[in-house]
Amino acid sequence: MHKILSPLKYILARKLQNTQWRCDPSSEATAEFYQLNFIDSSKVKGYSKSFDEVEAQLMFNANFFFKSKTIIQFFNADESFTAHLDDEYTLTATIDDETLIFKKQ
Repeated sequence: MHKILSPLKYILARKLQNTQWRCDPSSEATAEFYQLNFIDSSKVKGYSKSFDEVEAQLMFNANFFFKSKTIIQFFNADESFTAHLDDEYTLTATIDDETLIFKKQ
């Protein structure tokens, strides 16, 4: 499915290209951190690193698009989630009923 992006949404998506965003989960979580790597203006990879692992593990590949200036929709064949771009350096997402705050690296 291809979405026709407005010029503004395209510019916003291009600003995310080649950026990494990291989240330190709650203290009860078994993960040391979660990370989103925006590969290009429409693709993202999600990683998780457990305390007992040496390297972060790939959790998902997804596509994304801007629904508005601040709302990003992430989706793959099986799942989707929405995130809010709070400012240029903070992204808030709810994934599996957990609110995660990602900071731009």
